[in-house]
Amino acid sequence: MSSSKSVVRIVTNSQIEPFRFRWGRKIKLYKSDYYHPRIDLECPQINEPTRSFFSKNKLVLRGVSQQTCASWDDTGYALLVAVHGFVPDTVDPYLVLGILNSSLCDWLHRVRFYSARIPKGSLRYPISFWESVPVVIEGDKDTACQVALLAKQLADSTKSDPAVVNALNESVFQLYGVSEEELNHHYPLPKG
Repeated sequence: MSSSKSVVRIVTNSQIEPFRFRWGRKIKLYKSDYYHPRIDLECPQINEPTRSFFSKNKLVLRGVSQQTCASWDDTGYALLVAVHGFVPDTVDPYLVLGILNSSLCDWLHRVRFYSARIPKGSLRYPISFWESVPVVIEGDKDTACQVALLAKQLADSTKSDPAVVNALNESVFQLYGVSEEELNHHYPLPKG
């Protein structure tokens, strides 16, 4: 018999927004509609490594989207197909959250993986892309702290504040020592 503690929310691709989850939307799973899908982690189809991973705090990333998109899971949700996750053991998760949701990371994906388009204008974000994102750990600690603080502010709010998003993007560009204008001049984005 499973305990209520082993029944957890399932995160689907469409529930992930930049910095936060979008709960309460209708989700179509196996030809049925769900609003709050859940799964019992004690079911025999879930192996122990997966169960352990799901129960951890982790960054959750969309595998299909029109832009790079990540949220912080501090509860321990289960992940469905086209949803990736990782546990940032050695770096501030909000720093990584800010970098992954930045316009710089989105630009990097469009330059390196643009051919991975799928119907309806979305792009695939394979694990190989997420693994290749260079996360700055050394360097300008003050700017890294600023990115983490802005990302936490966006994650804790119910909607995005454009001024905070712009400040985060500017801080990420500063952290990497580049400007948006410089990138677009030397490496223009593919036309859509």
